[in-house]
Amino acid sequence: MSIPQTDRVAELREEDLQLRRRPILSISSTPATQSSPIGTRQLTDELVTASLSCDHSDPAWDAFLQSSPLGQFQQSAMWPQAKQGEVWQPITVVFTAADQMRGGFQILWRQSRLGRIGYVSKGPIVDPETPECASYVIDVLRTIVSRYSIRALILHPPDNSRVLPELLGRRPFEVNGLMKVNEATVFI
Repeated sequence: MSIPQTDRVAELREEDLQLRRRPILSISSTPATQSSPIGTRQLTDELVTASLSCDHSDPAWDAFLQSSPLGQFQQSAMWPQAKQGEVWQPITVVFTAADQMRGGFQILWRQSRLGRIGYVSKGPIVDPETPECASYVIDVLRTIVSRYSIRALILHPPDNSRVLPELLGRRPFEVNGLMKVNEATVFI
């Protein structure tokens, strides 16, 4: 029985760890304050900038989530507050073009005995959800995971996402049959 694209559990293969060590983007090593640009890419019709948001109560991000058909509570600024008792720390990256929010993601991470682990619940959010824009968001996500030394990342795409599950299936991810994780989760 084949697993539908939206119900994929995948993980980054061991041989692909070397790819993670090579930067996809050049990211400044200076600590971020408020909102720090971390990369730009010219997409078909606009220049998109990725920025690390240090504001853990970002009203612009929350407003974007409310307006996006892919936005869900688990990507909001309130979600890390709900998980704070479990010692999860947020890393939020937002994407803008012409001063308009175009997408982003929030990784919650914590220290484990094996190193840092993280998860992206109901993200990343890309609006409009085009393969080109989603590919850039995934590239930045992989760079952030590497930069923050996150050894394992579980990624659960937004419920209504059409492009991300397909893109994640083409990237260096594979179905993870060893772990008992929710079937709608992508494990990077």
